Amino acid sequence: MRRVLGCGFALLLAVTACRETRTEVVSEPREYTDSITTTDGRARTFVVHLPAMTEAETYPLLLLFHGGGGTGARILDQVADMRGLAEDRGFVLVAPDGVDRSWSDGRGTDSELAGVDDVGFVRELVAHLIAELPIDPDRVYATGASNGGGMTYRLGCEASELLAGLAPVIAAVSTGFESTCVPDSPMPMIAISGLDDPLVPFEGGECCHLLPGAGGQRAPTGEVLPAPEWVGFFAASNGCDPVPVTEMLPVEVEDGTSVELRTYTSCEFDTVHYVVHGMGHTWPPHDPLVERVAGQTSHNLVASEVIWEFLSSHA
Repeated sequence: MRRVLGCGFALLLAVTACRETRTEVVSEPREYTDSITTTDGRARTFVVHLPAMTEAETYPLLLLFHGGGGTGARILDQVADMRGLAEDRGFVLVAPDGVDRSWSDGRGTDSELAGVDDVGFVRELVAHLIAELPIDPDRVYATGASNGGGMTYRLGCEASELLAGLAPVIAAVSTGFESTCVPDSPMPMIAISGLDDPLVPFEGGECCHLLPGAGGQRAPTGEVLPAPEWVGFFAASNGCDPVPVTEMLPVEVEDGTSVELRTYTSCEFDTVHYVVHGMGHTWPPHDPLVERVAGQTSHNLVASEVIWEFLSSHA
């Protein structure tokens, strides 16, 4: 399925050339904030970053979900700025805003307690974006950090028909949630975890988030499964052998961290897990917003590039 840009699309994309033949429409990279009203009556906002576009092409879509307490603009500005990558590699980047700055990822977050249907919102958002932009519906991917990574996992469980790949970062899902997770469409997955994450414990247990203005105080948000178990769950749904092959990657920067790559084999869809030793609750190599609480980052892994290289190789 392919869609093309017509002359009527010129205003939205700030098109610089629109000929009657409609064969060479070109738009420059652009960012804007948009909104939709979902079927449950909520106005939902999101940031869209477009690469340079031509009329004859369709483009991948990457959904980027912020962490608890964040926004779409904040994850782009302070946590995981993938805008340059989107322009260089030619994909549409969309960072939605959660209700009450959180996502219903199955842990009893603020939005979940308010009855927000975030899975339904993402379905409507993707449909809207495909209708408005030249997006290839077979190349829609999801990634996110922390609570946004948990939302990415949930989409893999409940909206797998929308997605061609998942990339949760420093994320986990509540104990017991896996019993309700039945992906209709298995897909490639890459996960990134900090072995020394103090907020989303790698070995499972009580998961926390920061209380705004509370001097780094943490608030419990439910028990989560160990990261290897949740990745292993998706590996099983992808038909992989249960025990991954592990290797330590070369240390490029002596910052006290190292990267272990766990690759599942014999898979119908590739599944890999980057476990960063010495790293806390960060999107590497970006520094955390509050290091004394989140722990240190790693300069031995560029998460954004690794994620896109993996996802785009499975189109």
